[in-house]
This record gives sequence, structure tokens and C-alpha cells, in this order.
Amino acid sequence: MTVTLTLEQTREMNPPARVIRDMRDNLPDGGTTAYTPSQMAAMGVPHYAIVWAFLHPSALGSSFGAVVCQIAESVLPVFELARPGDTRPMDAIAAARRCFANPTRANRAAALEAAKESFAIAYAAEQFAAYAAAHAARAAADASYAARAAAVYTAEWAVAAGCPPATVLSLIEEAGQTAPKRPV
Repeated sequence: MTVTLTLEQTREMNPPARVIRDMRDNLPDGGTTAYTPSQMAAMGVPHYAIVWAFLHPSALGSSFGAVVCQIAESVLPVFELARPGDTRPMDAIAAARRCFANPTRANRAAALEAAKESFAIAYAAEQFAAYAAAHAARAAADASYAARAAAVYTAEWAVAAGCPPATVLSLIEEAGQTAPKRPV
């Protein structure tokens, strides 16, 4: 099953006004039809609006954590070239995976600590890939809205680090194929 959203479903998630405006202005029917991420991209909806709408636990269900980590992992080679041997971003993603799989208090604490370490190296080394990893760990550790915001930042920092926007959308769309369908 492929994940799709209408403009009204996106509105229910309380997005920034520009997300609604960009979707409404670019979707041929004003957003009454449910579209996949790649369909929206083909119609000219900006990448950030698509990511905001689809990179959400209610849209991706149990696949949410996996796709957040995959997006962060997609740019790890960029970081590894610049900082060989520094495992903090990889550690942050591993902590995120553990926390998404088993969100215990201990796993949340570990993910937050790993996120702090990855943020520290990201800032010091000006490495966008490390920011992506840090936000993935933060998404795992945080609840609801904060997790969604951190997931969106994961995607944005991955794109800034060189991950093509189409790859981010593809990972979201693939995850949605295994996710339970969002109720309309």
C-alpha cells in the first residue's frame, strides 16, 4: 500500500501556512485527491512541503523511525570522508534505531545523549550529515510534535549535506508502502 495524502489530511497536522499554500497552489484539483510524494513532486509542490506532510508518524506508522534513520544514513559517507574514525553520527543513528524499536526511558536517554554528541561534532566540524544524524536520534527520543520536527530537520540536513531531494522522497514513499493506511 502506497502512502498518500490529501490537502485536508495535511491541514489536520497543523502545518506552517506556507506548506498549505504551496500544496494548494500546485495541486491541480486544489488537493482534494490523495497523492503520493512523487506525484506531488511531479506537480511542482516544493520538497520541504512534501517532507513536512509525509514525514510524520501518522502518515508512515511503524515505518516512521526506519525512514528517519535511512535518510540520516544516506549522507553518512559525506561525514566519514571529512572525519574518518569519528563514529558519533553513526552512534546517534544506532541509538535512534534502538529507541524507535524499544522506546524505554533508558533508550530515550541514550538517544538524547547520542544526539548531543552528534550535534557537538556537527557544530564543530560544520558537517550537515552529523546534524542529520543528531536530529534522527532526537526524533527517536522525543514525543509526537517534537519527533516530527526533528524528522523534518533530519531530511533537510540530509539534503543540505548532498542527499538528492528525490532520494528523500523515495525513502518516504517506500516506507509508506509498508505502513498501515492513514484513516481518512
